Amino acid sequence: VNKIDYSLGQAKVDPALIDGVITQFNSLVTSSGVGALQFGSNNTSLRFVGLSVAEIPLTYGYALDENWSVGGSLKYMLGRVYALDVPLFNSGTKKIGDYFSDARNGYRQSSNIGIDLAIMARFPLVQVGLTGRNLNAPKFNGPTVNGVTYPDQYMDPAMTAGIAFVPFTTMTLAADVDLVRTASELPGRKYQRLAAGFEFDVLRILALRAGLSKNIAESKDPTLYSAGVGLNLYMVRVDVAGQVARRTISYEGTNVPEVARVSVALATDW
Repeated sequence: VNKIDYSLGQAKVDPALIDGVITQFNSLVTSSGVGALQFGSNNTSLRFVGLSVAEIPLTYGYALDENWSVGGSLKYMLGRVYALDVPLFNSGTKKIGDYFSDARNGYRQSSNIGIDLAIMARFPLVQVGLTGRNLNAPKFNGPTVNGVTYPDQYMDPAMTAGIAFVPFTTMTLAADVDLVRTASELPGRKYQRLAAGFEFDVLRILALRAGLSKNIAESKDPTLYSAGVGLNLYMVRVDVAGQVARRTISYEGTNVPEVARVSVALATDW
């Protein structure tokens, strides 16, 4: 069956024809005298592993002189590693949604410490920065669900370099790139982001932002377009941003963006 499935994939056969091929194969096995092929007893399953992390950082920055600054964060990180197996054939009366409902309890929670460091240089019209995140590769323990022990999950260290051009005090043009490729939960998949954008300040109170980014480690990943606003109120700053891909996919008969994100941040400076 594996060889037939592989051959069908290599030949780019329409998936709608696969059921017919399996039926023919079942007939061949039955007629050969070795017994019927019982797919209902097949234990093949899809395995899902996910990681969610909440961070509480303690951050400090220091200006060495008028040109150079350094900073860092020591983060308490609370992580949950989720795990789920969904049978492809022998699922009984359960539906896919039932398995994902069960996954809410199929996790292991653990904590760790994360370390971020950064350095920035300021010059007339230009600022350059280098940031390292999760430099100690924090680990979170994998759970044991239904007798299966899942592997521990790590947050790979990330290093990003950025440059900003400030032609006016109210306008900033910026670009940054990840210097290293980081792994995802999907085997063989990597992330390395290249991004560019601008910010325009209206009366130093309202910041208007737009930009685009691309995962250059995966050529098939879509380009993402972003926009956002920031509101500066004395010691408090509120930032809201959204990001979306123009490329769409079909979900339950409706075309939706392949990627969509939103973020909200509240910060205070003193």
